[in-house]
Amino acid sequence: MPSELQPPLFAGRYQLDHAWVAEGPRRVWRAFDTFLSRSVVVKGMMAEPDSPEAEFIREEHARLVAFRHPSIARAYDFGWA
Repeated sequence: MPSELQPPLFAGRYQLDHAWVAEGPRRVWRAFDTFLSRSVVVKGMMAEPDSPEAEFIREEHARLVAFRHPSIARAYDFGWA
C-alpha cells in the first residue's frame, strides 16, 4: 500500500488496526508495533497529562508493570500521544 494511504502511526510507532473498545474516554486497539515488529494491544484514554484521569492511568500502568501472570498481557510502554 502506498505510504500516503496508510494512517499515521500512533505515538510514532504503533499502527492501529482494529478498535476493540471505544466507550467514553477509553479506547483499545489491536495494533502492530513497527519498532519491535510484533502485534500488540494499545490502550488509550483521552486525558490531559496533568488531569486526575492521567494520574489514574499512571498508577494503573505502574501496577501492570509489576504484575506477572501467564494469562495477563504485560505492559511495555507508557506515554502521551
